[in-house]
Amino acid sequence: MKMKCPSISVIVPVYNCERYIQACLQSLLAQTLQNFELIVVDDASTDRSGEICAAMATTDSRIRLVQLQENSGAGMARNRGMETATGRFLTFVDGDDVALSQNI
Repeated sequence: MKMKCPSISVIVPVYNCERYIQACLQSLLAQTLQNFELIVVDDASTDRSGEICAAMATTDSRIRLVQLQENSGAGMARNRGMETATGRFLTFVDGDDVALSQNI
């Protein structure tokens, strides 16, 4: 069975935000719209951010984790997310943001 192309690609660049990233990703996954991919780009974090993202990626197939080997900055992380994206539309969310609304 062919997977339906996601309507939205949500790109989350992550660098050293272990205190916030789980809440951020959980809030995005809790949205009522389900046809989206969540591209998490770990920009070579030196804290547990990468581990947290990797663990969450095993629990939800919408999460696509990209791990950069060296820190390149938020702009490069966003660009890498755009290269990976397959959705019709793109949006960005920072790793320390939380989506409060349940409707996106």
